[in-house]
Amino acid sequence: MGALEDFLGGIGSIVSGFINSILALIDGTVQVIQNVIFALITLFTSLLHAVFSLFGNFITFILGNITVLVILAIGWFAYTQFFAESTRAKRPGTKKRA
Repeated sequence: MGALEDFLGGIGSIVSGFINSILALIDGTVQVIQNVIFALITLFTSLLHAVFSLFGNFITFILGNITVLVILAIGWFAYTQFFAESTRAKRPGTKKRA
């Protein structure tokens, strides 16, 4: 009976090793899939951050330019309404309109 027990024990260890290797392969595959998913999430979030940062800089740039243009427009309006008339060379015999 000793030989049969050894034979069955050998088959059992082979089957056990095979099952363990399949489980290790599955575990490794799951870890690889988890790492790929994590890498994709990290890539997506970094791209999203870059896009929003660029968009924010663009919005800041546009708002800054609009602010400068508004200030220039107010200055030009004030100059034309209040200062340009008084500094213009007056022709003799013309009256300033009310």
